[in-house]
Amino acid sequence: MKSGSEPLLAGLPDRKYFVFGGAAADPAVVSALAQEWLDPIIKDLNATNTPIGKQIADVLESSKVVASSTNHSAAGMIVPTKPLGQESLFQELTVSYGNARNDSHFPKEAAH
Repeated sequence: MKSGSEPLLAGLPDRKYFVFGGAAADPAVVSALAQEWLDPIIKDLNATNTPIGKQIADVLESSKVVASSTNHSAAGMIVPTKPLGQESLFQELTVSYGNARNDSHFPKEAAH
């Protein structure tokens, strides 16, 4: 979504990967998209008045915070180093860069 000077895979350790990739984006643009897509879902989940609906809505709200705080991330699915059955076959590593203290999304007491 934008050009950058950082390599897209910056931060990933030197390992073997099944798949890998990276992305750079303007947090304001991603935040607007996340709001557009997730706000109607969050509204409907909260309207269910169920604990699970509220929990899922809270996870989606957290996703919006991450979207508005991240400007670059890299991820990869790591190839296991131990024999099958001794280590998880599916291992994912994600490195995100951005504003880790995006206080604008949290009440004052939660930001401490």
